[in-house]
Amino acid sequence: WMGINYVFSLEAKECAHDINSLMSKSRIAAMTKAGDNYLIISKDDSGVWVDYTENAVSTRQQVGTARLRVEYVTDDPDDPQTLGATGIRIEFNSDGSFHPTTPSDDYYTAIIVSSNGSRTIEMVPYTGHHQVR
Repeated sequence: WMGINYVFSLEAKECAHDINSLMSKSRIAAMTKAGDNYLIISKDDSGVWVDYTENAVSTRQQVGTARLRVEYVTDDPDDPQTLGATGIRIEFNSDGSFHPTTPSDDYYTAIIVSSNGSRTIEMVPYTGHHQVR
């Protein structure tokens, strides 16, 4: 029998892995294809969403439920910001590194997905490396 805490923990893990996978897809597209390649991660009352754009063609995918808490980190790891409906835009340069955020020119360094356990997508700005921990 699986406890409810286990189910919620699994949901956070799956959401983080889905986001990470779409980030990998976007990074490869940025390094191999011309055109706009980016993703916007957002959260509203109905769930966690990724709008994935490759060569000006966008698709929207639900990657988690509204139960999940999603935060992102820029320059201060002790001050994560709550993800909202406006979302954050993740974009890669043609060399595979992360593109800085606009308009502040910071870099995202982590996305934290939690619900009775958490998973962190660690992001290295200058290399574009990202992984779930």
